Amino acid sequence: MRVKFVFISFLMILALSSCSLFDKVSNKSEFEYMPEHTPESKYKFDVKTKYLEKYDLTGVKNGAIAYLGYEKWAELVEINENYSLWIKNIKRDTSELPYVSVSFDLELQDPSFQFEGNPIKKKTFVIRYSSNYEIEKSKGSPGAKAAEEILRNYAEYAKSTGKISAYVNNMFIKKAKSPYVQVCAYVLDYINNTLNDSQTWKYKQVESIICGAEIMGQLKEWMWEIEQGKNKTKPASKGE
Repeated sequence: MRVKFVFISFLMILALSSCSLFDKVSNKSEFEYMPEHTPESKYKFDVKTKYLEKYDLTGVKNGAIAYLGYEKWAELVEINENYSLWIKNIKRDTSELPYVSVSFDLELQDPSFQFEGNPIKKKTFVIRYSSNYEIEKSKGSPGAKAAEEILRNYAEYAKSTGKISAYVNNMFIKKAKSPYVQVCAYVLDYINNTLNDSQTWKYKQVESIICGAEIMGQLKEWMWEIEQGKNKTKPASKGE
């Protein structure tokens, strides 16, 4: 009996240890808070693209606009901006479908009317995503849930490769309401009214959610750096 009791106890300890080990492995995919900076002042932005790239950048640009419209420190304008935000030089590789790679340049520039101004900050994005999604072309919770699934799948992949931004990562652990509904309402309506080709629609709706979030995260960091004096550009005054 004693031997049997010891054996059973050993099995229970082994089972608990296995569960503990499994939990530790599983938790590696969980999102943990990453340091994220938010600008203290309010800024006016004009989001711009080159004329010949407007069609290809429909999803990326309007995703960025949707996310920017959600932030209290950012205001979207077409004149009298503090900064112009240029998105350009897009390239899309569809040779490995359903996976798509899209690259583009993001530049924060001095205010400009039609032509480009002096660059202040710039970065080239290379983003890979699955195009096996199609969000319902309407407002409401179905679109928001699909948007969250798209962004989460992308974020998990980006985290596994060590290339996730703090903004995207922290979306999944913040207690505050995430901007999925607002993004879907704006982006899906806009793209639905401007695009007819179903395949192009699939790419651009996914890009609006993913690329828009990455642009948002990078812009927040840039504006914080400017406020910290890491650029010569003078930031806007608080409440401007």
